[in-house]
Amino acid sequence: MTLTLQELTNITEIAATIGVIITMIYVVIEVRETTRIYTANAHTDIGTAGAEFLASIYADKELVTVWVGGLNNPAELTEEQRSRFWLVLLAYWTLLANGYYMARVDPTITSRIEGMLDLMIVRAPVRQWWESGAYNSSPDFREYVDSRINYLKQSGQIIEAATAAG
Repeated sequence: MTLTLQELTNITEIAATIGVIITMIYVVIEVRETTRIYTANAHTDIGTAGAEFLASIYADKELVTVWVGGLNNPAELTEEQRSRFWLVLLAYWTLLANGYYMARVDPTITSRIEGMLDLMIVRAPVRQWWESGAYNSSPDFREYVDSRINYLKQSGQIIEAATAAG
């Protein structure tokens, strides 16, 4: 059996199309696997960063006093302690902002960030600090945090305390 040039061309085009389809399937599988790995790493990174952050605070007796005092009533801290508290809070907030941007890539990370964020914004001194604009965030992160504050207020989870942000 002899194939014509047209028949060979048709067979070649079919084989090329099958090759392209197989390649596309492979690329989709690889992208899914990469996304799965990214998500696992992002969850691990956020959890590790949060744990290391808190461990560094609780490893230092003086810093624990500053941290707990600042979360409850920064006005009762000395000026030096308040400055230290606001700097530590700023570092924590940067951790949250980084997690927020990771969650924009993979929304499953959002719940991890919300738990960490909510633990802070239910406290009046932290909300006052946030509302003062002390943390110069992007508009979308600011909107996100403000929406969490509103949600927590509406759901009755906000702890109000008579305190000054210092």
